[in-house]
Order: sequence, then C-alpha cells, then structure tokens
Amino acid sequence: LQATIAEGSDDVNGSKEEQPSAKEEELQATIAKLQEQLKESQQQEMDITLKRDEEVSQHRAEMLQMESKYLKTIRDLEDKYTSESSEQKRELETLRDCEQSAKELKEENARLRDELDVLECSK
Repeated sequence: LQATIAEGSDDVNGSKEEQPSAKEEELQATIAKLQEQLKESQQQEMDITLKRDEEVSQHRAEMLQMESKYLKTIRDLEDKYTSESSEQKRELETLRDCEQSAKELKEENARLRDELDVLECSK
C-alpha cells in the first residue's frame, strides 16, 4: 500500500496530486466492511453474553427457590415426625400407667376374692 502511495507522488512536496487507485479504494471498502463486521460481531458477543448471564441468573434463582422449597418440606416433615413421636411417647407412658393400674386392680381384685372366700368359708 505504501509502495503504491509512493509511486503516486514525484517528490516530498507532492508536486503530483495523489489519486487513490481502484485497488486502494477496494482495500478501503474492504477495511470498512471488515470494521463494520467486527463491530457487529462484538455487539452480538455482548448480546449473547448478556443473555447467557441473564439465563445463568434465572437458573440460579430457580435452583435456590427449589432448594428452599425442599428444605421447607424437610423441616415440615421433621416437625411432623417429631410431633408424632412426642405424641406416641406420651401415649406409651399413658398405656404404661394404665398397665400398672390394671396390675394393681387385678392384685386388689385377687385379694378381695381371697377375703370373700375366707368370709364365705367362715359362715
């Protein structure tokens, strides 16, 4: 390109006026076209990067929401089973108390029958 430009001028003062050749004009047009394509490609890259970042953020938000939902479900189940377990322990204690009362009543009943037998025999 510089050689072509150098051929176009006779001296340092530029006594001969430079006229861009068709080849130079074609090169300038190609450069302009490539610069425009580069600009468009950079804009597309920025658009795609922005879209990807938005999708990553959306995915992260969805995952956090899902995780939160499942953690709440786990806590609810733990609370439910803890409550049921406590209720069953109270019921077990009640049943043990009833069992003890039943044993005591059987012993009392047996003692009263013995007394009744003694009384009937002594008549």
